[in-house]
Amino acid sequence: MEQSEEILSLAKEIIDDAELKRGSVEALVSKAARLASLVHDARIKEWLAFEKYGYSDSQPGLSYMEKTGRNYDKLTRIGQWGSISTQEVAIEGAQAEMEVVKNFKPSGTYSAMQFNSQLQQVKGLTARIAQYKRICSIVSSSIQDFATRIYYSYKFGEKADSLLEKYRKITLDGIVKHFPDLNQSFEIISKNSSTTNQRGWSAAALECRNILTNLSGMLWKVKNSTYTCRDKEVIKIENEKNRLIAYVDTKMGTSHEGKARAKKLFGIIHEIFTLGGKSKREIDEKELSTAIVDVYVFLNDLISYTDMKPVE
Repeated sequence: MEQSEEILSLAKEIIDDAELKRGSVEALVSKAARLASLVHDARIKEWLAFEKYGYSDSQPGLSYMEKTGRNYDKLTRIGQWGSISTQEVAIEGAQAEMEVVKNFKPSGTYSAMQFNSQLQQVKGLTARIAQYKRICSIVSSSIQDFATRIYYSYKFGEKADSLLEKYRKITLDGIVKHFPDLNQSFEIISKNSSTTNQRGWSAAALECRNILTNLSGMLWKVKNSTYTCRDKEVIKIENEKNRLIAYVDTKMGTSHEGKARAKKLFGIIHEIFTLGGKSKREIDEKELSTAIVDVYVFLNDLISYTDMKPVE
């Protein structure tokens, strides 16, 4: 099996495992680590090493802890440092403890007191289980996003036109329904991405950036010169990239999943604007495939998780 075929096969397996909740998250982490090695993604390898072996009280581990919804107290140094397998074992332990608590039958003189204590134990265990499950869910979702991007990037590299058609249809049904003027941009991308010269690739990559540029003006109409993000960072709304970041930050919600999703989209926004800027100096086919896949992933998330209504 050629390496590209191995990458596609492994990425598809990871996507299916995540979607069908097939197997443990620990197994998903191991497969994703192998995929990251095959595609030489140092950042993902770095993160997954923490998920496999546990976290440390230093950077970049603390940043990854935050992104995966793990608790950490800077003052006491108490945190959920354990690997993903530790979180899964904790779920099983808490569920077993829950069964014991639920099966206890209060009786005698102090039955009311026993019942109240039992109720508090159940509430505490429920909160613990939800916390562990949230971490596993965020890790699983992040791995699925990574595998999806790799899968479609390599599919594009193999000239799989069906990919573009599939996502083009999703995009036209979603984004263009709200903003018909963007249809021309997708036509430019489709036309130029199928060429064999760098000028065409550069034009397609630039149009990827133009889509986000145009969207920023359509979706963010607030006149303020600055915006305070949910993480308290203040950004200047003087360029299209920051306006789009402000929109995503506003719309994605305050849940751990929403915050994780927003951070992923922030990265995609930055990458598309970077590649679009580089297109003026010509880019290669792999960089173009990254820009196109990023655009479709970004737009699909925007359609799926926001109401697409402008912020005014």
